Amino acid sequence: MRFVCKANKELLPDTRPLFTVQTNGTLLDQSWLDLLRDLSVGIGISLDGPEEVNDANRVDRRGGGSYARVRKGIDLILADSRIGNLFRGLLTVVNLDADPVDVYDLFRIMGISNVNFILPDGHHDNLPARLMSGSVGAPYADWLIAMFDVWFADNDPSFHIRIFEDIISLVFGGTQMADDLSGSDNGSGTVVIESDGAIEPVDVLRICGDGFTRTNFSVMTSAIGDIHQSELMRRYEAGHLALCRKCQECPIRTVCGGGYLPHRYSAVNGFDNPSVYCRDLMKLIIHIQKKVVATLPESTRRKLNIAPLV
Repeated sequence: MRFVCKANKELLPDTRPLFTVQTNGTLLDQSWLDLLRDLSVGIGISLDGPEEVNDANRVDRRGGGSYARVRKGIDLILADSRIGNLFRGLLTVVNLDADPVDVYDLFRIMGISNVNFILPDGHHDNLPARLMSGSVGAPYADWLIAMFDVWFADNDPSFHIRIFEDIISLVFGGTQMADDLSGSDNGSGTVVIESDGAIEPVDVLRICGDGFTRTNFSVMTSAIGDIHQSELMRRYEAGHLALCRKCQECPIRTVCGGGYLPHRYSAVNGFDNPSVYCRDLMKLIIHIQKKVVATLPESTRRKLNIAPLV
């Protein structure tokens, strides 16, 4: 890691590289923590909730749960005052089998200050749990709404949940850089360099099929910028600008942006579909918008020309 950080700084003398590690933290010890701190490497930890929830999917190669070791790593980070803002917080995949309020309470008790909740991987040919073709429910919205209501009622500015803060910002015309929401494009140009040197578009697109992100580009033979010749890379960067007809006509498109690109995929239409989470995003965004707008004085609503969504 020292070599990678040093080499990047030398190769990019006119920039300020930012380094972050996303990990489950099971191997994190004081020596690793000292190294990450010395190199100013940010740390994000993946944890899905209480032990029985986290260990339903996050297991080791023997099938054993990882929760106890993850918690040990988190506690080590939180106990080191020198880490400060290098700790980016938790990344949590929504698990409908968990009680959202229990998950919220756990993170508060742990002393976490930043969390982001992400929807499980899935697309039209491989639907996420409890989303069936033709169903009319919005179970992921219901789960997130239960958590949002507790978080919003707490009104604690020291505890951040990114998906909620992003939606609130976007509702009021703000912007954000993440590629799972908003009406902007994915112009950040995120690319993945594989361990064998292959240059590929963002790796979550692999859920669309085996070898889906493979290209002919490699750091051994190509410039990193050559990835922009890839049709998939160009489609990813177009992001929320190239929407299906249904999304183009949707009143919340500037907030959800059609949803995350991989969640729109089908073998028949490619990405020319609404997100598999369309109903969930609609219900969640409308709920949050109504809840926030209701707190505004009438004069402020008129000034902003904003009213609750129907």
